[in-house]
Amino acid sequence: MTFAARLWFLILCLALPSTAFAQSKPTDPIELVPNFIGSGTYSSAFSGDGRYAVVGGRSGEVSVWEVRSGRKLRSFWVVTTGFGGGGVDSVAFSPDGSRVAAAARHAIYVWEVRTGASLWTAKAHNVSVNALAFLPDGSKLLSGGGMYTRSDDPFDSPLKLWDAQTGQLTRSFKGHTENVRTIALSKDGTTILSAGDDKTIKLWNAASGQPIQTFKGHKDKVTSVRFMPDGKTVLSESRYDKTARFWDVQSGRMLRQIPGSEYGSAAVFPDGKTLLWPPACCASKPTTLPASRYDIASGKITGQVELPFDWWEMGALDITPSPDGKLLLVQNNRVVDAATGKLVASFLGRVLGSGSVHSAPTGSALLVGGSALTLWDTTLGQLIQNYDEKSGDFAAWVSADGSQVISANRRYQESIVRLRDTTTGQVISEFDISKTIPEKDFSSAVIQLSPDNKTYAIMNHGGKIVYLVSAETKKVLHKLPDHTGGGYYTFFTFSPDSMRILTTTTDKKDIARLWDVKTGELLRTHKLIRESKFREAGDHQIGARTPGFSPDGKRVVTSGGNLTSSVPNGIVTQWGSADGTKTNNVGTVWDPETGQVQHHLSMPPHWIVRAAFSPDSTRLISGGSDRILRMWNAQTGEQIRTFGGNHGDNIEEVSFSRDGKRVFSTSDDATLKIWNADTGDLLATLVRGRDGAWMVLTPEGFFNASPNASDLLSIVQGMEAYSIEQVYQSLYRPDLVREKLAGDPRGLVREAAARLDLGRVIGSGNVPGVAIIAPQDGAPSGAQVAAEVDIVNRGGGIGRVEWRVNGVTVGVDTPPAPAANQLARLTRNLSLDPGSNTIEVIAYNAANLVASIPVRATVTVPSAAPAPGQPVAAQPSRLFVIAAGIDDYTDSRFKLAGSVRDARTLSQAFSTSGAGLYQSVNVKLLTDADVTKDKLDAAFKEFAAQATPADVFVLHLAGHGKTVDGRYYFVPRDFKVGNNSDEKAVNAAVVAQGIAQEQWQRWFATIPARKSMILFDTCESGSLTGDAAQTKALEQSAANDRLAQATGRSIITASSSTQLAFEYRGHGLFTYNLLDAMERADSDGNGTIEINELAAYVYAQVTRLSEQVFKKRQEPQIRIASSYPLTRQGRVLAGDLPTVAEDNAPAFQLAQTANLQIKPGPGATVVRSLNAQTAVTVLKSEGGWSLVASGGKPLGYVATRDLAPAAKAATR
Repeated sequence: MTFAARLWFLILCLALPSTAFAQSKPTDPIELVPNFIGSGTYSSAFSGDGRYAVVGGRSGEVSVWEVRSGRKLRSFWVVTTGFGGGGVDSVAFSPDGSRVAAAARHAIYVWEVRTGASLWTAKAHNVSVNALAFLPDGSKLLSGGGMYTRSDDPFDSPLKLWDAQTGQLTRSFKGHTENVRTIALSKDGTTILSAGDDKTIKLWNAASGQPIQTFKGHKDKVTSVRFMPDGKTVLSESRYDKTARFWDVQSGRMLRQIPGSEYGSAAVFPDGKTLLWPPACCASKPTTLPASRYDIASGKITGQVELPFDWWEMGALDITPSPDGKLLLVQNNRVVDAATGKLVASFLGRVLGSGSVHSAPTGSALLVGGSALTLWDTTLGQLIQNYDEKSGDFAAWVSADGSQVISANRRYQESIVRLRDTTTGQVISEFDISKTIPEKDFSSAVIQLSPDNKTYAIMNHGGKIVYLVSAETKKVLHKLPDHTGGGYYTFFTFSPDSMRILTTTTDKKDIARLWDVKTGELLRTHKLIRESKFREAGDHQIGARTPGFSPDGKRVVTSGGNLTSSVPNGIVTQWGSADGTKTNNVGTVWDPETGQVQHHLSMPPHWIVRAAFSPDSTRLISGGSDRILRMWNAQTGEQIRTFGGNHGDNIEEVSFSRDGKRVFSTSDDATLKIWNADTGDLLATLVRGRDGAWMVLTPEGFFNASPNASDLLSIVQGMEAYSIEQVYQSLYRPDLVREKLAGDPRGLVREAAARLDLGRVIGSGNVPGVAIIAPQDGAPSGAQVAAEVDIVNRGGGIGRVEWRVNGVTVGVDTPPAPAANQLARLTRNLSLDPGSNTIEVIAYNAANLVASIPVRATVTVPSAAPAPGQPVAAQPSRLFVIAAGIDDYTDSRFKLAGSVRDARTLSQAFSTSGAGLYQSVNVKLLTDADVTKDKLDAAFKEFAAQATPADVFVLHLAGHGKTVDGRYYFVPRDFKVGNNSDEKAVNAAVVAQGIAQEQWQRWFATIPARKSMILFDTCESGSLTGDAAQTKALEQSAANDRLAQATGRSIITASSSTQLAFEYRGHGLFTYNLLDAMERADSDGNGTIEINELAAYVYAQVTRLSEQVFKKRQEPQIRIASSYPLTRQGRVLAGDLPTVAEDNAPAFQLAQTANLQIKPGPGATVVRSLNAQTAVTVLKSEGGWSLVASGGKPLGYVATRDLAPAAKAATR
């Protein structure tokens, strides 16, 4: 890093709190914010320091993002109807970054960024507000917009100046004859530029409002205008006449005309020397497009840069440079490096929105539609099935018996309805709507399946006709005629007995119609509210929406809302009365037979988007535009409670669990939430993303997540955003997620949160700032490099500092912390591998609870050139093994049998099977009295002095292990417990005397070998059963995951805690199958046993044999960092080996290329891919996954949907 870069890093770190918005306060609430934009983007702007960007969306969302991390901080919303509705056409940061302004249709909105508080809203222009800009001192806000050209209208000026604090109009500028599309301010704020549909550009005196200069020459509407950095020149552009022009500010004379772009505005770099023209688009649908660099002085194109491009955002091709010119904001939603075009961050994210929710009739499965089709286990808090289909907008249902999933993709006019096996995801049948409905213009945008799974109701694309279609024959049964009277059949629902269907319209007459499903006959028509009452009371002012029957069929609820807005003194008050206290009837409960209204649901004026009855028909749950869930008494209409823990956007779907104990809700904020129906308490928030990523968080901050989920959600306090990866070591607790979803029956979540929760973790202090000084990113390097980092104490101190090379922890430091806002310089000599090496440094705060975002530098070590005509020689590697086993514990109450034997046998096996594969095999066997912290330390030091990065290291531990408060401890031989040996006393002794994760991390960091494996054959005594045992098993699994993340090494553990470590054929079952795997795990036949092959074989055999032989399941816990050859294939066990019973196993072939996994479940480690038509036998199937074998050897798991019976597959 150059001196200038170092200086910039120091300035950046010290300046982070300098702007008004950056000063997050400990009292700021902590929010969980999905990194998600629900629709396309219209506008964007950088903050003055370039650290943040604000983005205006098509849906009315205004969101603030950290530029380099791509993390969303918060969202604001504009009114989506009336004078302020529609997409967000312009956004702006105030100069000090404390406020954000947005324009949508006729209105301006201003918010405080740090708190999200609305400061003011005003009707600004008659037609639209097209552009916003703060004056440099932040005191005024300039707006440009549309006009009706009516001189008597006070709003009819296309250019206005507003008091930025109060929202009062201070000046209207007169001079333009048509709409203003674009505005700009001089650096000192004394002059204003405006341009638009009258083809002119005007220069104004900001203080007096008088015009100074008019620039004429464009042949059509002017779409962009700005001052050049020198302040003496103006650049204007027109997408319509396709020209760009330079003007002299003083004289108004045009200096130069050059070809422009019809697709967007050019980026002007801060040096004023270069423009970047947006690319032309495009006959195909490319993912990148070239933008041209234009040298202003010479007037020539000097080069191109490839920029990422999204076809669906083609209406916005503008390129916005950051204040320092180093980054570009492309299409308002992606940040790229200005020099290379390399993607730095995307605001689109990988989050997938959630839609419909349906509980399975039995068990804990929950089917969720929306942008993806997924099945969740709501007991464990895990995604268990990601149905293999392209993203879209899915309507979905579970069949009456729970065995099948029915889905329709409502995006892209897709017409296919699919029936799948719930467990396997296999498509059983498909139904093409376009071949059934007798019209070309169809849509599956509104489609439902009757409760008896016999009839589809499908609305045509025009929204006026509903078809009833037989689910069996796929033929139209009835066409319900158009009775909309100008409204639409936007909403309909079947009765619980599937005999009737109720349709409602969105016109203001609130007409509901009840039809006979069998005959298609109109049974009755209900007019719920008289036309005269409509405007007086404000009931259902968006029509009778989303009807729902009670399970007993005796009631119907229809939802609606009041969209009126008042504008006293030009200041907007949304959703009803000026003081916000007025309530409107926004839901109606009525008798479907008589049409008699039983009662209204009254609340502050908003929409109720969805309401649903409880299974016993006594309660109603509702959600809508106020983002709050409400529980109602279905018999009286009285509100019982509001639920705590609001969604961040409109609630779209609500439902009860089948037992009525929980409530599920989905929202436009892309989250699914699970609530306690009796108390209204939030239990968990679920988020899902592309590539099978998912995350589940409790309100206390404990979470479970797939390995690829860190970018799905931000933890935000004030203006600081964190990823879950930064709190992984503190709050990754799948066991506590399970307990929370169960209602915390043993108080484990409450006890854990009393010690440490999300608030305490985030409140423990700011993370340090980290920058790699040397080596420079992209530089060549030797095999040894002196790495240097600067770490800034940003107020939270400096704790543990981790150094990693290619994902493996190679060093851990705990430096003395400098004073606040001061630098600490750390250096470390690192050994590198030939080829590309990624050096990564992470620093924790002083409490070691929150980690910094990793900083990385990639360097290349040249490989030694071979002699002419000779192949490249592989670097010889050696195997180092520490095998430790304890039977004879000092405290006799903890003695074991077989640990020493297994350690000795395994060390001998590595010596045998490693011979010939490695240059040498070096084994250190430690037994009983030798297995202490001091002697383990000595063994690590001995091997640390000998090993190189090219070597392989294995640690095998056999003895007692213990998981306490989510942390793993190995119990050494000299462990002692006093006379009191209850669980509390044992845990305290383990924490005090055991070898904790931090020590293992430091020991492993001293071993240069990048390829390392940890084998824990440790048992944890206990007598837990049932749910408690399952929770404890999850706790140990999470502890293994945290250790693997801390070390970067692969870990295989014998069994989850409280599971018996079974003895089998003279060894522990786990050790026996490790030894067996050295002979039989070579599934690809290359003569070596690779890590993934060994793990897959051990997992398959241990789980299978424990169930077959011992009638209890022992399940190894596995976390694989990387795969490589570990041993030669060869026999190490004496005697006959157990056979894999394939004689009666069903024969299959792969119907398509499929991933072979170590374990069942989405996101598990892949061993390799199996080709289509590969012959296998199935040993067992579970949860949509099948354990397959070939040639008498278990191979691993494949998705059951990828299998077909051998004869059938052969014909495909």
